[in-house]
Amino acid sequence: DKGKGKGKGKGKGKGKGKVKRPTGPDLPRTRLSTEKASGEVVEWKGKYGWIRPAKAVDHAMAGKHKGKLYIHSQDLISADELKPGTTCWFHVFSDASGLGAEECIAEGDWDGD
Repeated sequence: DKGKGKGKGKGKGKGKGKVKRPTGPDLPRTRLSTEKASGEVVEWKGKYGWIRPAKAVDHAMAGKHKGKLYIHSQDLISADELKPGTTCWFHVFSDASGLGAEECIAEGDWDGD
């Protein structure tokens, strides 16, 4: 077929320097919660993990990750990681890839009265 493979303008932006699209913790967010919610850490994978909220989040994307919320280490207030089984408190947000937790504090990480 003539004409195939020529497609001008479809190149991968040579010489422009890679423009990284925001991913994971850098996606634009919309906060859904006004008060902190609680949940349990179900897995942690180095820089991010998943929290199962104590109460299901009422949102169209809530079922996207089997009801779990994404949490990134940069959203932890006083820790670098979370251990599975830990109870934590957080605000819920939505972004292009689903729901997540931000401003997260793990139980035992703050001074209570």
